[in-house]
Amino acid sequence: ETHLENLTISGCKGCNACQTNKVEFCISDDDMMKIYKDIIESDVIVLASPVYFFSVTAQMKTMIDRLYSIYGHFKGKKLVFLSTYGASKIEDSGVENAIKMFEMTGALTGLELVQQLHISTGSETSTNLTNESAKRKAYELGRSL
Repeated sequence: ETHLENLTISGCKGCNACQTNKVEFCISDDDMMKIYKDIIESDVIVLASPVYFFSVTAQMKTMIDRLYSIYGHFKGKKLVFLSTYGASKIEDSGVENAIKMFEMTGALTGLELVQQLHISTGSETSTNLTNESAKRKAYELGRSL
């Protein structure tokens, strides 16, 4: 389990050193190095993010941009995307934008978006950390993998 807010990850420089085999992963030697290795060794990648201003967090997007260097390693891997959003209806939240980003990334790289779980925090009852319905859905999603 990795929490991006605790890591130092630089933005992609667009230098293409990763694509020309000048470096193993990326010219930026930061906390992404462990993430690269974890993803390469994984069959299933679980990404979780609150949706702020109609997309994943800036930390998540920076990490996703840096995955450019290992796109060739995604074929056959499965992706699970979990999110929370503040709107009362998912249609008003921007979750669809994040889903589309993952679908398009998958079409390019062979990464398959296989499961999703999106929970609204737009009401007092849904923000309760003991939200049994959300916990049950998350548990069942994990079992299905």
